[in-house]
Amino acid sequence: MYHKTDEIKLLRKRGNFMKNTMILISGMPATGKTTLAVWLSQKLRAPLVSYDRILEKLTQIKEKSAGSRKDHPDFSMIPYEFFLFEMEEIMRSSALFIAEYIFSSKMVNLLDPLSEKYGYQTINIHMNAAPKTAYRRFTERNDQDAESKKIRPAISPEDFFEATKQNRDFLFGTHLIEVDAEDFSAISYERIYEAVKKCMQESDSQI
Repeated sequence: MYHKTDEIKLLRKRGNFMKNTMILISGMPATGKTTLAVWLSQKLRAPLVSYDRILEKLTQIKEKSAGSRKDHPDFSMIPYEFFLFEMEEIMRSSALFIAEYIFSSKMVNLLDPLSEKYGYQTINIHMNAAPKTAYRRFTERNDQDAESKKIRPAISPEDFFEATKQNRDFLFGTHLIEVDAEDFSAISYERIYEAVKKCMQESDSQI
């Protein structure tokens, strides 16, 4: 029986598959990054490094240990350090992987040396939406999900728009796939998957 994932194996055998490839899924909060990342990870059988998942797990650990400790060290940078650590650990093995985060333009100075050190090319899937749309979804998610509210504190519209400017401006890597995330129902994951495959086959082209 032929499976979709066999397409990836065939590309590897033909030598057209970019061996050292990372797929970065970027964009503002509440633009559908995590949902797409999970789907694409399953489709490509590729490991996923998700900042939100790391943050949620470490927050749970922090809360469980709070009862036995009077104070906690500043933990704000720990999830971020774990995120970068997991990325680099996968890169050591030259494996294809996916990372999703609210990447900012400031992170280019960190990603550039990592890419060069391990010989990685990047496919950047950037989720675009109007800041007002992203903010509305952000507040709705917090109102409906108590766990989300713990790790994503309330913020004013003005502060949200200012804080996410660098997320909106983030562009990095060999290939760029821009996704209109204004209307989730209009997003075709299959089309994104086909665009990713095209990037893998055409390492010298731009989408």
